Formats: sequence, structure tokens, C-alpha cells
Amino acid sequence: MAAAGGKLPSSGSRSSKDPAVMFIVGSKIQKVRLIHMKKSANKKGFLVDETLSEKVTHIISELETQDQVVKSLKKSHPSSDVEKICGQCHVVTLEYFTSCMEEGIFVEVCDHHRLKTGKRVAPIMQSKTEENPYENAKYCCQRITPLHSVNKKFSDALELLEKHADFLGGDNNLGRALAFRKASAALRAYPKQIKSMGDVEDLYDLKGGKHCKRIIQELLEDGFSTEVENIQGDEWFEVMQAFTGIFGCGPATARKWYDLGHRTLDDIRRSEYSNLSIEQRKGLEHFTDLNTPVTRREAEKIHSIVKTEAERILPGVTVIMTGGFIRGKDSGHDVDFLISHPEEGREEELLAQLLQNLRAHLIYTDVQRNTYGEAPISVKRQSVMDHFERCFSIFKLPKDEDVVTTSGIDEERIHADEEEPSSPCKKLKTSGRSSGSTHGTSENESKSWIARRVDFVMTPASQHAFALMGWTGSRMFCRSIRDYANKEMNMILTSHGLFDKVNNCSLEAKTEREIFQHLNLTYREPHERNC
Repeated sequence: MAAAGGKLPSSGSRSSKDPAVMFIVGSKIQKVRLIHMKKSANKKGFLVDETLSEKVTHIISELETQDQVVKSLKKSHPSSDVEKICGQCHVVTLEYFTSCMEEGIFVEVCDHHRLKTGKRVAPIMQSKTEENPYENAKYCCQRITPLHSVNKKFSDALELLEKHADFLGGDNNLGRALAFRKASAALRAYPKQIKSMGDVEDLYDLKGGKHCKRIIQELLEDGFSTEVENIQGDEWFEVMQAFTGIFGCGPATARKWYDLGHRTLDDIRRSEYSNLSIEQRKGLEHFTDLNTPVTRREAEKIHSIVKTEAERILPGVTVIMTGGFIRGKDSGHDVDFLISHPEEGREEELLAQLLQNLRAHLIYTDVQRNTYGEAPISVKRQSVMDHFERCFSIFKLPKDEDVVTTSGIDEERIHADEEEPSSPCKKLKTSGRSSGSTHGTSENESKSWIARRVDFVMTPASQHAFALMGWTGSRMFCRSIRDYANKEMNMILTSHGLFDKVNNCSLEAKTEREIFQHLNLTYREPHERNC
């Protein structure tokens, strides 16, 4: 295989004809991950030396400097001439290892791959008004993504292309949608305003993105993108946005309605009403309310109502508002609550009583029971869909006289019946749901309340930290950290737990921080996960 005999860039006195051989320094790399790295390299045909010898051409390390590598190797290999070996080969970062795995060969060693000698200089701290220094990492979960981005015009354009591809459907378009989202996430995290193509040339998630780069270049040179403007003015796209704004309708259903000739909500009411699910009927009845962003003030009022009733039923219960609000957003398309109790199992009978006590506030409820215990082991370990007991509801919130709302469709809407939901943390499907119950009145009636989407999720104490991470989001952060766990750590992360595939065991965690520690990742606060 090319990897084993790949050409080695000249270094020291070593001949470029010598076969390339890597040695991975174990310091700072979790044992499970180290085993996985060596297995992956061997599987792809790379020569990996288990002992430090003069055959080694590439020393790969998670340490920060060459000096630290030399010091570590002198302790672990006291009989080897460590300084001589390090002096005649490449001492490189894990980023280089990842690039080799992706390409299947020993790639050319660039300056940014090499570990520098001497003590690493601490980065200059920025003022409080500036964002943290950018880390051009492969995975979103490895970098900080703040709520507010200085490159919003670029990320907004790419997210519109993502939505358009998502509406089109099909595996190819879903892949395109993910590529647009990854590129957008990279730009969201970039702390400086992009002023030239050179600023984005080496960003991980834009390296192969010719389409994304073309859009960015147009925005830089012309101030607008013709493709983006054409999509915004396209009737099909406008109709798809309106139809997917109906509670319980995803792109697949919206495309079907469009193909039948429907163009307005009234078309759906006149032609399809008898065939709609209860969920979709309620979505039509309360369309304006449910497409008006929920304000933080409203979310906090709902939280107070729910928490008061839950504590009345079960003292000691925890009710955490998750989703965009916990990440710092001032508005969102719904309100999600994660409900638990410190004593395992105490939450099991709570949901039914809580919904009964809140019945005056509920227009619609759709309860799903806990199916985690019934799911096959393979499903538990591999599926991104969680199995918690939950209720999707439409909540009647009394209006405040000073509450002002504006209509709009949230950019992060979760589509209930799409085959590949936009969020791996919150995968909802219409199949398998109960028929639901309905209460309340139509949106057309004069009313003193506003309808809001509210989801209740019940989680046992042992799974709470994992559920909290999953339901906190963002969807791209969750996709990224699960992808990282699988590809880099040989583990499976879900909203129920973390499974170590190498040792065939589950890893416990009481807090999100412990999950990051298991994955050997720097902890990111919720407000740093807005990718």
C-alpha cells in the first residue's frame, strides 16, 4: 500500500527512499484512544513501530512542544538515543496523523504540523469584547462557537443553501446540506471578520468546499450572492418554508403537498384537512402563534409554571430548560424541558400526573412511552434517536399586555416526519406516536393567550448528563461530538450514555464535564456550542 512506502520529505540525514514509519507517543493520549489509533493506522497499511528506534520517520504526539516529547520519551525509552532519533525525523501533531488517515498515505509535513522547540508561548488574551482565539479543529466540538458571530452574513447564506438542500431531499442533497452546515459552523466560530478568501482557505470544513467558497467570494466581491437571492425569491422555496412551518409537517410531506398543486395554507385546509393528522390540524389552527418566535421571557414563564406543578407532585424534582435558551438565545421555536429526580426511577410516574395538573394549559398532547429497555442492544448503541418517555405539546400561555411578538419561522426548526431529521439530538418521527389529545380553541378566535410548542422529556438520574448534552444542542455540536467519539475514541455517544467499543462497557458520568473528560475533550460551556 502507498502508505507503507510513501515518500518521506527529507529530514536530517535520513534518506527519502527509506520506508516511512510512525511512532505514537502515549503521553496525554487516553489508552483506549491510543489502541484505536494504532489499529486504524495498521488497517490502512501504515507501518507503526511499537518501540522507538532509528527506523522511525514520524513521531506523533499530543504534547505541545518537541522538548516535552523528548522529555517524555527519555522516561519511557531510557535505552534509546531519543535526541538523535527526534533530530532525524518529523515530530508532528495529531492533526498530521488525522490527515494521513484521511488521505491513506503519509502526507507532506507542513510547518503547522511540526511541534516547535522550546516552551510554548501563551496566547495573548483578548479584551472582553472579543471572542476567544479560533481553533481550526476538525470537529466543531473541539472549538468555541459563540452565540453571536461577526461573519453572520456568510453563515446565513450557507444556512439558506443548507435549508434548500434539505427541502430537496434525497441522500445526495442531505450530504450537501451537511456540507453547508459544517462550513457555516466553521465561519460562526471564526472570531475575526472575513475580509479575503485567504482567511478561509485553510479552514477544515471549507478545504474541499468549492461551492461554499464561491458563495463567500461573491459576498466579498459583490456584497450578495446571485444563487442565494434566486433561492430566496423562488416560489417553491417560499411554499416549502410555509408548509414546513406547520407543526408535524416535514420536507417529505411538504413536497407531496406541493406536487399536488397546493401553494397556500388555505389550499391545505380545503383539500387535505380530512387526511391530516391531529398534530397537523393543530399546526394549521395555530400556525401564526407557532411560527412566532418564543421569547426568553415567555420561556421562563412556562418554566415557572411547569416547575411549580412538578415540585408539587414530586419534591426534589429537577426541571431544566434546554435547547437554544440554555445556549444563550433570546428566542426560539419551542421550549424543551428535561425532567428528572436524583433518585433513580422516581420520575417514572411523574409525566402523567404533571400533564393532568397542567391540563388547563394544554391544547394538544402527544405522549411517547419510554422504549429504552425494549430496544435491542445494537439500537441502543448505534441509534442517534433517544428512547425517553416524553410529551410533545402545544401550550396555552396567558399573554402579557406588554409582550410584543413578530411572525417568522425559526431557522433551526425540527421537522417531525423527515427521514433524516436536522438534529441528531432530537430525532422525532410521526410513526409510533399515540393518537394525541386536543383541548382549547382555534387560533381564529379572540383569545388572551398565545400557543407555544413545549416538549417534556423524562430522564432517569443515571442518564441525565447524557440527555442534557443531547437536548442542549446545537444539533451540529451533537453530531460533531458523536462523530468524534466514534471515529477518534472508538466509542458510541447517545443521549442515554457513552459506550466503549474496545472494552465493551458503558462509561458513567454524572455531569456533562465528565463526558468531555471521558472523550479527552476540553469542556465547552453551553453558550460555546452554538455551531
